[in-house]
Amino acid sequence: MTPVEILPYTAEDSDAAIRLEESLTQGGPLSLAFRRPTFHARSSVYENSMLLCAKEGDRVVGVAAGARKRVWLGGEQISALYGYDLRVHPDYRRFGTARRLAQAVMDRLGPADCNYSLVAGQNERALRFTRRAFGPSSIIQLTYLIIPVFRKRQSRERPLQTDIQTVRHAFLNNKADVQMIPELKPGLHRGHVSSLLLESGKGGCSIWTNQSLLAETVAQLPFPLQLLRLLTAPMARLHLAPHIPACGETVRSWFLYDLFAQGRHELRSILTEINNLALSHGRDFLYLLLQGGDPLIARIRNEGFRFLTVPYVFLAKGQKVPTCDKKLYIDVRDL
Repeated sequence: MTPVEILPYTAEDSDAAIRLEESLTQGGPLSLAFRRPTFHARSSVYENSMLLCAKEGDRVVGVAAGARKRVWLGGEQISALYGYDLRVHPDYRRFGTARRLAQAVMDRLGPADCNYSLVAGQNERALRFTRRAFGPSSIIQLTYLIIPVFRKRQSRERPLQTDIQTVRHAFLNNKADVQMIPELKPGLHRGHVSSLLLESGKGGCSIWTNQSLLAETVAQLPFPLQLLRLLTAPMARLHLAPHIPACGETVRSWFLYDLFAQGRHELRSILTEINNLALSHGRDFLYLLLQGGDPLIARIRNEGFRFLTVPYVFLAKGQKVPTCDKKLYIDVRDL
């Protein structure tokens, strides 16, 4: 067997990396796959990123990426390294290829105060690997909200269109003890859709899409959902029921970030405007990743917005890591 080498990723490796990722689609009853223009498109939202390949001869058998950034933690700015897009062919996992790739990314990006990653809570294999190989000293449970968009809602107060910086500033003024806040640099928010702020400044939100970077497609749909899709299709076309994507269909979604609202009226106004805006742009779902137990989860439900939840996990190690007793900021570029 030819030795597996860890080499710099080049644009010529994109097709092979995409094929590798497609071959690793999870085989559960409901599974999603990614549709990328190039494998490296996702990394274009970071100022300092690194992609590496594991190759046996000319064959790509693994790939991994990392991004180095500056974040605010506990009143000081620290260096953080986010690891993502680790993919290894099953035949090469038992040789430690994944561990070599992950370590090589960290070595080439240089030491950081905090190394972290995000893992889907249902991906038990990835969680086991990360816990074993990464040795996290901080583990924070997260909750992914998946909010369907299917009918227009009546709005009492329409937020104003503004910019990312204005909403981020207002968000931080309304949130105490938020940790892992990244720098906001121009040119690195290719997925930005819109930013909304109430005239009172008591509520706001920004919207992001991964459609041109890392679009999701349905790889497999369980039979009960296939049947429900057929039954609700007429109502879905009239926006009276959620649209359930078919196999091979792109999931039309928006991510919400920097969402804040001081009261019920403000939260209802912001979410109503986003719902109606998403409906007019043909979106079917809104995604929002929050820390487990965040009161905002119950507040959203109390305003009549129904959603599904998916567990997620934040794992970090280093000299300076976030703690569970304070609010964790989720960088939308990491999703």
